[in-house]
Amino acid sequence: MTGPDAGAPSAAGLPEVMRPNVRETLSEALRDPDERARMGIDTDEDAPVPIMVELNIAHPGGLEAARARLVELFARELGEPAGPRAVSGSLFTARLSVADSRRLVAADAAEPDRRRRAIYRVWPDFPVRPLRSS
Repeated sequence: MTGPDAGAPSAAGLPEVMRPNVRETLSEALRDPDERARMGIDTDEDAPVPIMVELNIAHPGGLEAARARLVELFARELGEPAGPRAVSGSLFTARLSVADSRRLVAADAAEPDRRRRAIYRVWPDFPVRPLRSS
């Protein structure tokens, strides 16, 4: 191999949490325990926390195909056949540990064609409260 990447280790040889696709898809707020602590999110990697999964809206099969892949990933990787709960056409919520979120994202990232992946981004699902002015 020649060029600027010659001799560089391939992403396939890295632990899954260091692979660029996993790192880019799982938000820093979930990846970094210090950031989780700052935001009031449990820092235990195995504790379920509320998450928001944003679908890949550019999936060639559309949102329905991305949703179907997400549900299939939940069933296959996490043993949750019901999958996450839809809150909009492209947003889903669930309670997953950070470790399970990583596993879900890594399984989706195994699809070599980025366009065919279901997951665009995984975020913490923050509680929302109405803002009222008196």
